[in-house]
Amino acid sequence: MARLLALLLTILNGTGHLYFQAAPSPATGSICIAAVEAPNTGEKSLSNPAGGNRIQHYAVRIDDLPLVHTDSKHGFRTPPLEYARKHRVRIIGDGKPVASFYFKFDEFKTNNLCLFMNTLYETWQLWDMKETGRWCSCRRP
Repeated sequence: MARLLALLLTILNGTGHLYFQAAPSPATGSICIAAVEAPNTGEKSLSNPAGGNRIQHYAVRIDDLPLVHTDSKHGFRTPPLEYARKHRVRIIGDGKPVASFYFKFDEFKTNNLCLFMNTLYETWQLWDMKETGRWCSCRRP
């Protein structure tokens, strides 16, 4: 009985809340840089989200890795990125800076992420790969 009480106190950690030791985090993670739909001259709408978009070509730089030029048909996976580190993502559109942000893998549920452009709003988003469905698929650059 004393062992059971000691085990229960360890689990509750004296706070009244269940306490579970987190599993060790993976050493690396990766990002799929999704294909970017090419702009067109049609009117922007839900059925034509890339209509009227001004930027013709995007490139992405993560930390100090080489620039990855996006493609309209295929996504590209980054080399392994250090899990515990804060990473900088820079988006370049037609040779000019468009967006920049920082992230850490521990802000997400997985270490496998998808970076994509929402063509309707012309914004870049980073999601867990599991939340993107089939439209975020990648191959190695």
